[in-house]
Amino acid sequence: MNETEEQKTGKKVPVKTLIITLLVFIGVSLFVWRIYYYMDLIRTGQLADMKAAEAQEMSVSRLAAAAAVSAGSETEVSTADQPSIGSPVAPLTIVMFGDFACPYSREAAQTVRALAYQYYDTVRFVYKDFPLTDLHPDAEQAAEAAACAGDQDRYWDMFDRLYLNQSDLSRDALVDYANTLNLEMNRFQNCLNSGIHEADVVADYAEGLILGVYGTPTFFFNGEMIQGSIPGEFLRALVQEIQASQ
Repeated sequence: MNETEEQKTGKKVPVKTLIITLLVFIGVSLFVWRIYYYMDLIRTGQLADMKAAEAQEMSVSRLAAAAAVSAGSETEVSTADQPSIGSPVAPLTIVMFGDFACPYSREAAQTVRALAYQYYDTVRFVYKDFPLTDLHPDAEQAAEAAACAGDQDRYWDMFDRLYLNQSDLSRDALVDYANTLNLEMNRFQNCLNSGIHEADVVADYAEGLILGVYGTPTFFFNGEMIQGSIPGEFLRALVQEIQASQ
């Protein structure tokens, strides 16, 4: 019988490595499936129908958001140890799956983040990474850079810097952004080089896939999934209604 690698070396494969390998395998498998899925949509003409329906997306998202607040939680989305703004006991928790290179994510993130700051006791904003690396190759690296900045308590500063400069998320640019924020550069670069937060980003992405996320931005309002952007003025009115009812 052939000895396994573990038997030859006498070392156990780290659990973290096994988890990352499994999550990457799941992600790659779903990515390949998604390619074939969209190719079939194009071939059958269904994609054109979907594009035509996008004009109605905003109004559908408004209705879904309002319904989510009144219906309560339906899906358990993990929020522990995630970047967040707002009170942990706020009546409205908005979890966003975003991509730092996605322009729609940028607009949505800025809107919800501002609301969470303004209505701290009413809205809790939780951000989770969903880098669409097939479209945005640097998005995962950007997400890791934000986490590395978070290790120095500057996550939201890097968050803003990445979204405001999403046209350039190259490694050199990430280092420049960190330097501009006056981070401890050796610590930041060691963090980025080590890939210490890769497993965190992969875990967010894998959770998103399990929950049915396939594009960004995707929100969960008290556990109810809402896809696509939602107008800021509607969100503000919704939050004010919640405040009035308390």
